[in-house]
Amino acid sequence: MTHLGLVIPGGPFFLSAVLRIPAVALQQRGADVRDVPLSPGFDLSGSLDENRDWFDGVGGRIQEIIDERDWSEVTFVAKSVGTMILGAVGARLSVPGRVDALWLTPCFPLDYVRDGAVATGWRSLIVSGAADHWYDAARTTEVADALGAEHLLIEGAEHNLEVEGDVGATLGALEQLATATLSFIE
Repeated sequence: MTHLGLVIPGGPFFLSAVLRIPAVALQQRGADVRDVPLSPGFDLSGSLDENRDWFDGVGGRIQEIIDERDWSEVTFVAKSVGTMILGAVGARLSVPGRVDALWLTPCFPLDYVRDGAVATGWRSLIVSGAADHWYDAARTTEVADALGAEHLLIEGAEHNLEVEGDVGATLGALEQLATATLSFIE
């Protein structure tokens, strides 16, 4: 069995514990884990159409990694901007075998991210922080219901799954992420 884990960060130069924990969990389960490189040029305030060339460029890099081997399983780990990328290009990717996705602190208030996630039809785990400015309960529930996805909502956690001013609670949030990830990728 060949398993590819593709980690799509929350920004061009941003890798955090929120991404590393699922990456290590995937390695523990035998996956070949790769980070998807992002280039500058993304406009966070821009629309899907305004960022189309950038999204297509990242999608092309993702497809190149997927095309390197005949994978039996591909697991996407996407955080924040990474969820925007999967929302924009995920349904157009040609992915062999079983496909799973971890949507970490997703930007589901954006229609194209929400619609794109649903269009993939992938088995999914959604992880949100209840104090995250991107968290929208109704829209997250809409996506989770459409995909039959598991949803982990971490109380008090913000966009990086940190609980402001509380290292113990932050470590607890990361432990919840680790436990949910290991259960999801079994």
